Amino acid sequence: MNGGDPNDKAVCELVDALEAHWKSKRTQQSDDEMLSLWSNKIWKAITRAEFPGSLGLDEHGRPMFTLTRMSFGRFQPGNTKVAIIGISNEVGDASYVFDVLFEVKDGPAEGLVGCMRSLASHQYVGDGARFDIMFHSGTFAPSRSVECDASASRIWASAFGLHSPVSHLEGGIFTAMDSSGAQEYRFLDAIEGYVDVLYLDDDMRITRGNQGSVQVVVN
Repeated sequence: MNGGDPNDKAVCELVDALEAHWKSKRTQQSDDEMLSLWSNKIWKAITRAEFPGSLGLDEHGRPMFTLTRMSFGRFQPGNTKVAIIGISNEVGDASYVFDVLFEVKDGPAEGLVGCMRSLASHQYVGDGARFDIMFHSGTFAPSRSVECDASASRIWASAFGLHSPVSHLEGGIFTAMDSSGAQEYRFLDAIEGYVDVLYLDDDMRITRGNQGSVQVVVN
């Protein structure tokens, strides 16, 4: 899809057409029918991540951000640059799991791959097709390949472990890094946002977030 650029003209025109079609269909659809399409699915993003603070694209065309930007401005070391490899979103009846697979692009852990999993709850607002999303906790962990490599594991622990000289989470509580290199965190106050559904069927979902980013995902 044009390199996954959600701002590409052809993509925007397609999104607009699908949104108009779905809005007309939505008037004939019950909330229960919509919720059955929304929940109990695992969605995979086919558009690039589009958040404020983009650092451009890496050599593979993947969007780059700081680690702080990926974690609601609270995770440290904040200036670590990462490239997003892929995003998936598992939605249950009330749960909302957002996984971001990334590669570290600078610093001592450069080249290592990890996953930031954000755990939230969701609630249908009823304003057309809006869902409130409340992020409360998550995990920050190396990939399986890093975990299985003793040298890479040591580098990961040095860069992101609690013994590092920087504060790793502001406004939250972090558990100690376990033997796999994973850490769990919990926010003292939930991070709240919302998404507006622009199009939804069994195979595709298009949403616009509270900061204006459009995301296209497939089931």
